[in-house]
Amino acid sequence: MMRADDSASRSSFEAFQSRLQPSAEAVAALRELGRALKRSLPKVETGQVWRAVWDGESVVGALLEIDEGFAMFAPITVDVDHADPFTAVLAVEESPLPVSVAVFVGLATPVPLFTLQACVGEVGPPAMDDCLALWRASVIGQIISTGRSTGGLAADGVEARRELYNQLSFQLARIAMAELEDEADSDERVSLPDLLRKANLSPSRLVRLLDVDLADARAIAGGHGRLTLAQADRLAAELDGIEALDLVRSAEPLPESLKQALNDPERFKVVRKLAADRDIDLTSAAQLVPSLYAARRQDVERDDVAFWTEILDKLGRGD
Repeated sequence: MMRADDSASRSSFEAFQSRLQPSAEAVAALRELGRALKRSLPKVETGQVWRAVWDGESVVGALLEIDEGFAMFAPITVDVDHADPFTAVLAVEESPLPVSVAVFVGLATPVPLFTLQACVGEVGPPAMDDCLALWRASVIGQIISTGRSTGGLAADGVEARRELYNQLSFQLARIAMAELEDEADSDERVSLPDLLRKANLSPSRLVRLLDVDLADARAIAGGHGRLTLAQADRLAAELDGIEALDLVRSAEPLPESLKQALNDPERFKVVRKLAADRDIDLTSAAQLVPSLYAARRQDVERDDVAFWTEILDKLGRGD
């Protein structure tokens, strides 16, 4: 399970060279990544270079295409010696990093936008056009010439190149499978109504325990109302062997409109902060977002993307 500090996840620059002394190029790239983590996030657009993070894995890559909450993500590393015919090699002057890099467009994989953590820069139009042409050619396995330096069919240290490709493919697969809700756990959610009945906690007792009015207490007792984090902590103390997080997750699945709003990397920072504050994984942290405003009954009727965007912006500002 991925814990809160996703900044400690393994970088694609580090993974392949973990057995070796880091090269000067890798060190320069990592320093630039560190600076990128401190910058504000732009609107996601094609041609940008981002760091994608999930489940303990971290990969830097170029966004080739964006469609319905996903970005076609081509990994980038400093391992230019391991390029193949479907890899664009960018010189220092056209690279988003202060070193020459290889854009492995043949390994491009769609990843959810909420996995994008930091924007490193962008690939300019001429180089990006070549990347796109190579990517389209890779889909059908047709080797083309763009006039740009690419790798050959054979390379020195072929075994090392295969190892790098396998490593990048594995990391990207982990990130591509990111979910804001663990469907496998849906059948294992605790039943709050059952727990409350067994503990003899009636709606009238919930009114006093959770400091809510009777209508809210009845909704919670019936499994239709969400608990705030503070309420879940209080209620967990009354129920033996139950964690507050399990109580929060006992409510209905995340609204689809909230999932759409969280596809903005800037707004997803709210989830990352929740994960860090409570030392939990990002999927669990996403489950907590609705609970932050659960006590505001006047908001119940609003459940569209604009509503959750407004809520996330407020939370991001600390309002």
